[in-house]
Amino acid sequence: MNLDDVLGALDARHGVNGDGEDRYCECAELIICGARVPVPPGHDCEYVRQRNELIGEASRIADTLADDDPYAWTRRFVAEMDELSKHLLGGA
Repeated sequence: MNLDDVLGALDARHGVNGDGEDRYCECAELIICGARVPVPPGHDCEYVRQRNELIGEASRIADTLADDDPYAWTRRFVAEMDELSKHLLGGA
C-alpha cells in the first residue's frame, strides 16, 4: 500500500471521491427533506443494509412484549435493535 492508496481510503471514509467532490450512495437514510446528502464520515452502506434487515424482527419482539404503551414499545424496540445488531459491530 502506498501513500496514494492511504489517502484514497481516507477520502472514501469522508465521502470524497478522488477529485475532491462529494460522494453519494443509495442509502435511503441519506435522503433528508427530499434531497440526497453526501456520505458522512464513517458511513457504511453494508452495515446500514444489514441493520435495516433487523428492523422487522425487533418490531415483532417489541409488539409482543410492550403491550399498548408506545413508550414501552420504543424502549423495547431500541433494546432489541441493540441486541440483534451486536454482531454487526463486532460484539458477541
